Amino acid sequence: MNAVVDSAGNAIPGLTATDAQVGAAASEAFSQGTRYSAFAAAAFLVIGLLATLRLSGAAPADSPQPAPDAPARAAPLAVTAVRGLKHGP
Repeated sequence: MNAVVDSAGNAIPGLTATDAQVGAAASEAFSQGTRYSAFAAAAFLVIGLLATLRLSGAAPADSPQPAPDAPARAAPLAVTAVRGLKHGP
């Protein structure tokens, strides 16, 4: 059965040609494995979604807040990108 796993299911038609029962069992096992992995992936996505719903948009109370009249600062990457632009031909 390692041939089925190693070939990602491409060995199933060859197994079916050799022995129909073995091919059917390999096909069923491969389908169940795919189904269970899809359910596991969906469960992790739901867990991630529920975790994001628990996040709040508010900053922690102990984080420093900028003064209301302080000028906005550009990100260093944006400044570097602007400096790298060449003006003119």
